[in-house]
Formats: sequence, structure tokens, C-alpha cells
Amino acid sequence: MQTPKSFIMKRFNGIFISIMLIFGFYLNLSAQSNEEELDQVKLVKQLIGTWETKVGEDSIIQLTCTPLGEGIKCQLDYKSDGKVYSEAATLLGFSADRKTIVYTLVSDDGITTYDIGRFVTAKKWVSERFLSDSPTHAIAIAFHEFPSPTTFKFSMIGRGMNITWEPQWESTLTYIKIK
Repeated sequence: MQTPKSFIMKRFNGIFISIMLIFGFYLNLSAQSNEEELDQVKLVKQLIGTWETKVGEDSIIQLTCTPLGEGIKCQLDYKSDGKVYSEAATLLGFSADRKTIVYTLVSDDGITTYDIGRFVTAKKWVSERFLSDSPTHAIAIAFHEFPSPTTFKFSMIGRGMNITWEPQWESTLTYIKIK
């Protein structure tokens, strides 16, 4: 025969386990819903416009991004004393399911890199950078942030060809939208 105390404990354990299962199910659903709610195509369009950042006494980098269907094409001009001394072209597109951003950059020396990532919040996307001749080894992690509608912050932590993620170098540029 069950004692009242063991009956209460069994009842409590059953209720506690049920609540924990429901709570765990809710958290899992909530996490999936939040990730699915981030419309990568819509969010990447925050980049459309002309942006500039100062990189020395008389030098700037100008980034001009325009729509290309659902993707974006960008022109990077490195300028000193108002003259372009280097440039690069980029294309931003998406995986077939539109959940991953694929960013390809071709510099004027012909070197190609590509980044693969996604928005983790409505204001920040994170990607890994790869070289064309080493497509399975990320050489850096890039952080693209929009602190405001007129500010774009690009940070990168590079590891080169190292196996570990110990940073070899770090770089941060803050762009201001001019158009």
C-alpha cells in the first residue's frame, strides 16, 4: 500500500517532469522560430547605398551597393587624394533556401575570396571567409553590424592557414552612409 508521502512524491515528480518537457519543447520551438523569422534577403538589403570610411590622413574606402534582383552587387574603391588606387567588386547572393548569405569578392589583382554566413540578429550577420584555393579552411571570421541605419561596422578576425582559431590579426572599419 502506498503512503500518502510516496503518492505525493510520485505525483510531484510526474508534474515536474511534464512541466520540464513542456518548457524544453517551448524553448526549442522559440529558438527555431526566432531563427526562421530572420529574413536574410530583406536584412542584407540594409547594405544598399554608398558608404565611406576613413583609413588614413588622406585615404578612404568607398563601398557602393546596388540591388541585383534579390541579391546585391557592390563596388569597393580605395581612394587617396580623391583618386582610386585599388578596387574590388563583390556579389552578395543566397543559398537556395535563402537562409545563408554567400558573398564573393574579386580584387583588382584577381584574387577571389568568399564569405558564407547569416544574420544572427536583425542588425548583425556573421560569416566565415575562404580563399578560392582553400575552400574547406576558413581563414577568418567576419562580423557585419548595423548599429544604426547610417552606420555599418565591418570587423574581421583572421587566423590565416592556422588550424586553431588563435587570431593572427584583427581589423575593424566603421562606414558612414553618404547616399
